[in-house]
Amino acid sequence: MHTYVEKFDRIEGESDRLHVGRRTGFIMKFFEFIFFSMLEYLSFFYFILVLFRFNIKENVLKFVIFSVVLSLVSNTFQTESLQAISPLIQAAFMIFFVVFFLTWIRNVDNSSLWISR
Repeated sequence: MHTYVEKFDRIEGESDRLHVGRRTGFIMKFFEFIFFSMLEYLSFFYFILVLFRFNIKENVLKFVIFSVVLSLVSNTFQTESLQAISPLIQAAFMIFFVVFFLTWIRNVDNSSLWISR
């Protein structure tokens, strides 16, 4: 015959195992969301680069890093129940990033080449 304390300990141990399983499931869902969201953003940026005929090899690292950042931003808005403003913020980030890295950086590189001549 089990006492109340023994039953409580056994149930507490079982809930700890379930809690670890839930935590592992949450971490896997987080990484899955980040990975697939990053692939989505990379394909979008690849399409932009091909469409406007930018060099893909020289810009790929910048876009991979920014895809991870956008994935984390998207995950933050999803977990905080801010899905209504998430597309607006992400569109603003994308426009800023594309304009900044594809036009401003190119102009700086060209002007530095002109100065060195």
